[in-house]
Amino acid sequence: MKTLSPLWILALASAVACIDGGKDDTGSDDTGGASEADADTDADTDADSDADSDADTDADTDADYTVYEGYNALDVYSYPDSPSAPDLCQVVWFTAGTPSSAECPGCDFAFDITATYAASLGFPGSCFADDYSYTGGYHPDPYGYGVGYLMSYSSNYGWSALAPAVFYPGAADYNFTAASAGYYAYDYSTYEAIAAYYQVSTAHVE
Repeated sequence: MKTLSPLWILALASAVACIDGGKDDTGSDDTGGASEADADTDADTDADSDADSDADTDADTDADYTVYEGYNALDVYSYPDSPSAPDLCQVVWFTAGTPSSAECPGCDFAFDITATYAASLGFPGSCFADDYSYTGGYHPDPYGYGVGYLMSYSSNYGWSALAPAVFYPGAADYNFTAASAGYYAYDYSTYEAIAAYYQVSTAHVE
């Protein structure tokens, strides 16, 4: 696995488809009849059309990619952000995956992923900073409006889309990236956000 710099230094990796016709035997027998023609044409047309259509359509999704390695990063900062307010945490995990047995319909890939906390990068503050594992994948357009998403699998709920993502098959370096942002914490006495987050997952997939 490559050695990586923290995501905030890397500018977040530029965030975010034949039937055998069978020869007709029109030859006649000794009496000049054509009684043999039917027997030849029936036997050829049925046998060829059944065996070709089933074998190629089942294993196309999730089976082509066997390598997943990269990192996840989380940056939590005071909201609204200001130069005088330091980030609350900056956490990085190195990630590696193996092809998942969970079928992900329409996905380009699905992996069982282990995320290993990189203690030497960033600082945990009060954020979660430990190893964890999950099943993730990529769907190029789960909602039908041309945007790819990072997918996450739960045994209780199946697959769900988590964050906008892009995947460039065949790219030499980090060819999969998903990013999201939002509010991280609230002051419940005022119902105002006091912290926000930026989160990214990026990996080389092949």
